[in-house]
Amino acid sequence: MRSSRFGCAALLLCATPAITAAQSGGGDSDLAKQTQNPVAKLISVPLEFEFVSGMALGGQSKNTLTLKPVLPTVIGRGNMLVWRTLVPFVNAPAADSSRARGVGDITEQVFFTPEHPGRVVWGFGPLFSFPTASNSSARTGDWGMGPAAVVLTSPGHWTVGALLTQTWTISGDDDGKDINVFTVQPFIHYNLAHGYTISTAPTLKANWQDSDVWTIPLGAGVSKIVTLGKQPTHLSLYYYNCVVRPSWAGNSELKLTASFLFPALEKD
Repeated sequence: MRSSRFGCAALLLCATPAITAAQSGGGDSDLAKQTQNPVAKLISVPLEFEFVSGMALGGQSKNTLTLKPVLPTVIGRGNMLVWRTLVPFVNAPAADSSRARGVGDITEQVFFTPEHPGRVVWGFGPLFSFPTASNSSARTGDWGMGPAAVVLTSPGHWTVGALLTQTWTISGDDDGKDINVFTVQPFIHYNLAHGYTISTAPTLKANWQDSDVWTIPLGAGVSKIVTLGKQPTHLSLYYYNCVVRPSWAGNSELKLTASFLFPALEKD
Protein backbone atom coordinates (compact mmCIF):
# COMPACT_ATOMS: atom_id res chain seq x y z
CA MET A 1 0.00 0.00 0.00
CA ARG A 2 2.82 2.40 0.88
CA SER A 3 4.61 1.73 -2.41
CA SER A 4 1.37 2.31 -4.33
CA ARG A 5 0.87 5.68 -2.61
CA PHE A 6 4.49 6.59 -3.24
CA GLY A 7 4.18 5.78 -6.94
CA CYS A 8 1.02 7.85 -7.37
CA ALA A 9 2.55 10.77 -5.49
CA ALA A 10 5.73 10.63 -7.56
CA LEU A 11 3.74 10.64 -10.80
CA LEU A 12 1.68 13.60 -9.61
CA LEU A 13 4.82 15.58 -8.80
CA CYS A 14 6.32 14.83 -12.22
CA ALA A 15 3.07 15.45 -14.08
CA THR A 16 2.65 18.97 -12.65
CA PRO A 17 5.49 20.56 -14.69
CA ALA A 18 4.40 18.56 -17.74
CA ILE A 19 0.87 20.00 -17.56
CA THR A 20 2.32 23.48 -17.09
CA ALA A 21 4.53 22.97 -20.16
CA ALA A 22 1.52 21.93 -22.22
CA GLN A 23 -0.33 25.07 -21.22
CA SER A 24 2.62 27.36 -21.92
CA GLY A 25 3.33 25.98 -25.38
CA GLY A 26 6.73 25.39 -26.93
CA GLY A 27 8.46 23.90 -29.96
CA ASP A 28 8.38 20.33 -31.21
CA SER A 29 10.53 17.79 -29.34
CA ASP A 30 12.08 15.81 -32.20
CA LEU A 31 14.61 14.16 -29.94
CA ALA A 32 11.85 13.00 -27.58
CA LYS A 33 10.08 11.35 -30.53
CA GLN A 34 13.28 9.56 -31.53
CA THR A 35 13.58 8.05 -28.05
CA GLN A 36 10.07 6.63 -28.47
CA ASN A 37 11.09 4.70 -31.59
CA PRO A 38 12.88 1.43 -30.63
CA VAL A 39 14.52 1.28 -34.08
CA ALA A 40 15.39 4.97 -34.53
CA LYS A 41 18.70 6.07 -36.02
CA LEU A 42 19.83 7.14 -32.56
CA ILE A 43 22.56 5.71 -30.36
CA SER A 44 21.40 5.59 -26.74
CA VAL A 45 22.50 4.07 -23.44
CA PRO A 46 19.50 3.68 -21.11
CA LEU A 47 19.82 2.70 -17.45
CA GLU A 48 16.47 1.45 -16.11
CA PHE A 49 15.78 0.84 -12.41
CA GLU A 50 12.68 -1.24 -11.62
CA PHE A 51 11.34 -1.48 -8.06
CA VAL A 52 8.68 -4.19 -7.53
CA SER A 53 6.89 -4.65 -4.20
CA GLY A 54 3.58 -5.59 -2.59
CA MET A 55 1.37 -8.70 -2.49
CA ALA A 56 3.44 -11.93 -2.36
CA LEU A 57 6.64 -9.96 -1.72
CA GLY A 58 5.18 -8.64 1.53
CA GLY A 59 7.48 -6.03 3.02
CA GLN A 60 10.32 -6.97 0.67
CA SER A 61 11.07 -5.83 -2.88
CA LYS A 62 12.67 -7.07 -6.09
CA ASN A 63 15.04 -4.51 -7.59
CA THR A 64 16.44 -4.72 -11.12
CA LEU A 65 18.91 -2.35 -12.76
CA THR A 66 19.07 -2.99 -16.52
CA LEU A 67 21.66 -1.61 -18.91
CA LYS A 68 19.95 -1.33 -22.33
CA PRO A 69 22.32 0.09 -24.98
CA VAL A 70 20.93 0.62 -28.50
CA LEU A 71 23.25 0.71 -31.51
CA PRO A 72 21.90 1.34 -35.05
CA THR A 73 24.18 0.24 -37.89
CA VAL A 74 23.65 1.25 -41.54
CA ILE A 75 24.15 -1.81 -43.75
CA GLY A 76 23.54 -0.18 -47.15
CA ARG A 77 20.75 0.01 -49.73
CA GLY A 78 18.66 2.14 -47.35
CA ASN A 79 18.58 -0.45 -44.56
CA MET A 80 19.77 -0.64 -40.96
CA LEU A 81 20.35 -3.21 -38.25
CA VAL A 82 19.47 -2.01 -34.77
CA TRP A 83 21.15 -3.89 -31.91
CA ARG A 84 19.31 -3.72 -28.58
CA THR A 85 21.07 -5.38 -25.62
CA LEU A 86 19.53 -5.98 -22.18
CA VAL A 87 21.89 -6.67 -19.26
CA PRO A 88 19.93 -7.02 -15.98
CA PHE A 89 21.43 -6.79 -12.49
CA VAL A 90 18.94 -8.38 -10.08
CA ASN A 91 18.56 -8.03 -6.31
CA ALA A 92 15.67 -10.23 -5.16
CA PRO A 93 14.41 -12.06 -2.05
CA ALA A 94 15.74 -15.63 -1.75
CA ALA A 95 14.02 -18.69 -0.27
CA ASP A 96 16.13 -18.61 2.92
CA SER A 97 15.10 -15.00 3.73
CA SER A 98 18.41 -13.63 2.40
CA ARG A 99 18.91 -11.62 -0.82
CA ALA A 100 20.06 -13.05 -4.16
CA ARG A 101 22.23 -10.59 -6.07
CA GLY A 102 23.90 -10.78 -9.47
CA VAL A 103 23.56 -10.59 -13.23
CA GLY A 104 20.54 -12.13 -14.96
CA ASP A 105 20.38 -13.68 -18.42
CA ILE A 106 21.54 -11.24 -21.11
CA THR A 107 19.22 -10.70 -24.08
CA GLU A 108 20.17 -9.45 -27.55
CA GLN A 109 17.52 -8.16 -29.97
CA VAL A 110 18.47 -7.47 -33.59
CA PHE A 111 16.05 -5.56 -35.82
CA PHE A 112 16.20 -5.17 -39.60
CA THR A 113 14.55 -1.83 -40.49
CA PRO A 114 14.58 0.86 -43.22
CA GLU A 115 17.10 3.65 -42.67
CA HIS A 116 14.53 6.23 -43.84
CA PRO A 117 11.06 4.85 -42.95
CA GLY A 118 7.69 6.18 -44.06
CA ARG A 119 4.69 7.01 -41.90
CA VAL A 120 4.65 3.49 -40.49
CA VAL A 121 7.93 2.42 -38.92
CA TRP A 122 8.65 -1.29 -38.65
CA GLY A 123 11.45 -3.63 -37.70
CA PHE A 124 11.87 -7.38 -37.26
CA GLY A 125 14.61 -9.86 -36.51
CA PRO A 126 15.93 -12.50 -34.11
CA LEU A 127 16.18 -12.43 -30.34
CA PHE A 128 18.84 -14.33 -28.40
CA SER A 129 18.90 -15.13 -24.66
CA PHE A 130 22.20 -16.17 -23.09
CA PRO A 131 22.52 -18.17 -19.81
CA THR A 132 24.78 -15.62 -18.14
CA ALA A 133 22.93 -15.38 -14.81
CA SER A 134 25.03 -15.38 -11.65
CA ASN A 135 21.89 -14.64 -9.62
CA SER A 136 20.24 -17.91 -8.56
CA SER A 137 16.75 -16.34 -8.51
CA ALA A 138 17.10 -15.23 -12.15
CA ARG A 139 18.93 -18.27 -13.54
CA THR A 140 17.39 -20.35 -16.36
CA GLY A 141 20.50 -22.24 -17.51
CA ASP A 142 19.09 -22.21 -21.06
CA TRP A 143 20.07 -20.71 -24.38
CA GLY A 144 17.03 -19.04 -25.90
CA MET A 145 16.00 -17.73 -29.30
CA GLY A 146 12.92 -16.36 -31.02
CA PRO A 147 11.46 -13.55 -33.15
CA ALA A 148 11.15 -9.87 -32.26
CA ALA A 149 9.09 -7.24 -34.09
CA VAL A 150 8.13 -3.60 -33.67
CA VAL A 151 5.65 -1.35 -35.47
CA LEU A 152 4.73 2.28 -34.77
CA THR A 153 3.52 5.53 -36.22
CA SER A 154 3.98 9.14 -35.07
CA PRO A 155 1.13 11.43 -36.24
CA GLY A 156 1.26 14.94 -34.80
CA HIS A 157 2.04 14.94 -31.08
CA TRP A 158 1.47 11.18 -30.80
CA THR A 159 3.65 8.09 -31.04
CA VAL A 160 1.72 4.80 -30.96
CA GLY A 161 2.98 1.27 -31.50
CA ALA A 162 4.00 -2.06 -29.99
CA LEU A 163 7.09 -4.19 -29.45
CA LEU A 164 6.59 -7.98 -29.47
CA THR A 165 8.95 -10.85 -28.63
CA GLN A 166 8.74 -14.63 -28.19
CA THR A 167 11.58 -16.66 -26.65
CA TRP A 168 11.97 -20.45 -26.65
CA THR A 169 14.69 -22.68 -25.20
CA ILE A 170 16.98 -24.02 -27.94
CA SER A 171 19.54 -25.66 -25.65
CA GLY A 172 20.15 -25.91 -21.93
CA ASP A 173 20.45 -28.05 -18.82
CA ASP A 174 17.84 -30.51 -17.58
CA ASP A 175 17.03 -28.57 -14.41
CA GLY A 176 13.89 -26.45 -14.20
CA LYS A 177 11.48 -25.41 -16.92
CA ASP A 178 12.30 -24.49 -20.49
CA ILE A 179 11.94 -20.87 -21.61
CA ASN A 180 8.66 -20.20 -23.40
CA VAL A 181 7.85 -16.53 -22.88
CA PHE A 182 5.86 -14.06 -24.98
CA THR A 183 5.94 -10.31 -24.32
CA VAL A 184 4.10 -7.41 -25.90
CA GLN A 185 4.78 -3.79 -24.98
CA PRO A 186 2.11 -1.47 -26.38
CA PHE A 187 3.13 2.17 -26.08
CA ILE A 188 1.27 5.44 -26.36
CA HIS A 189 3.20 8.71 -26.04
CA TYR A 190 1.75 12.22 -26.15
CA ASN A 191 4.45 14.85 -26.68
CA LEU A 192 4.10 18.21 -24.97
CA ALA A 193 6.17 21.37 -25.21
CA HIS A 194 9.75 21.67 -23.92
CA GLY A 195 10.55 17.96 -24.30
CA TYR A 196 7.89 16.67 -21.88
CA THR A 197 5.93 13.50 -22.69
CA ILE A 198 3.02 11.71 -21.02
CA SER A 199 3.08 7.98 -21.77
CA THR A 200 1.93 4.48 -21.04
CA ALA A 201 4.18 1.58 -22.03
CA PRO A 202 3.44 -1.52 -19.90
CA THR A 203 5.13 -4.83 -20.67
CA LEU A 204 2.55 -7.64 -20.80
CA LYS A 205 4.12 -11.07 -20.37
CA ALA A 206 2.85 -14.62 -20.90
CA ASN A 207 4.97 -17.42 -19.43
CA TRP A 208 3.46 -20.43 -21.19
CA GLN A 209 5.32 -22.84 -18.88
CA ASP A 210 3.75 -21.43 -15.71
CA SER A 211 0.33 -22.18 -14.24
CA ASP A 212 -0.12 -18.43 -13.68
CA VAL A 213 0.49 -17.45 -17.30
CA TRP A 214 -0.10 -13.71 -17.56
CA THR A 215 1.42 -10.61 -16.01
CA ILE A 216 -0.59 -7.52 -16.99
CA PRO A 217 0.42 -4.13 -15.55
CA LEU A 218 -1.61 -0.95 -16.00
CA GLY A 219 -0.30 2.56 -15.41
CA ALA A 220 1.43 5.56 -16.94
CA GLY A 221 4.30 7.97 -16.52
CA VAL A 222 6.05 11.14 -17.63
CA SER A 223 9.41 11.88 -19.23
CA LYS A 224 11.59 14.86 -20.11
CA ILE A 225 14.53 15.61 -22.39
CA VAL A 226 17.22 17.41 -20.40
CA THR A 227 20.87 18.35 -20.92
CA LEU A 228 23.37 17.25 -18.29
CA GLY A 229 26.37 19.44 -19.07
CA LYS A 230 26.48 18.91 -22.83
CA GLN A 231 24.96 15.42 -22.72
CA PRO A 232 21.34 15.08 -24.01
CA THR A 233 19.50 12.79 -21.60
CA HIS A 234 16.00 11.35 -21.49
CA LEU A 235 14.61 10.98 -17.96
CA SER A 236 11.41 9.05 -17.28
CA LEU A 237 9.29 7.86 -14.37
CA TYR A 238 6.52 5.23 -14.68
CA TYR A 239 4.22 3.58 -12.16
CA TYR A 240 2.24 0.40 -12.86
CA ASN A 241 -0.10 -1.81 -10.89
CA CYS A 242 -0.26 -5.47 -11.97
CA VAL A 243 -3.97 -6.29 -12.26
CA VAL A 244 -3.09 -9.85 -13.34
CA ARG A 245 0.05 -11.52 -12.01
CA PRO A 246 1.49 -14.84 -10.81
CA SER A 247 0.70 -15.73 -7.20
CA TRP A 248 4.37 -15.38 -6.19
CA ALA A 249 4.86 -11.89 -7.68
CA GLY A 250 4.50 -8.33 -6.43
CA ASN A 251 1.86 -6.00 -7.81
CA SER A 252 3.48 -2.55 -7.61
CA GLU A 253 6.06 -1.49 -10.21
CA LEU A 254 8.01 1.77 -10.19
CA LYS A 255 10.38 2.37 -13.12
CA LEU A 256 13.02 5.10 -13.32
CA THR A 257 15.10 5.46 -16.49
CA ALA A 258 17.96 7.71 -17.54
CA SER A 259 18.86 7.37 -21.24
CA PHE A 260 22.05 9.02 -22.46
CA LEU A 261 21.56 10.07 -26.10
CA PHE A 262 24.11 10.49 -28.90
CA PRO A 263 22.21 11.96 -31.89
CA ALA A 264 25.29 13.69 -33.39
CA LEU A 265 26.99 10.33 -33.98
CA GLU A 266 24.23 9.27 -36.38
CA LYS A 267 23.84 12.38 -38.51
CA ASP A 268 24.27 11.95 -42.25
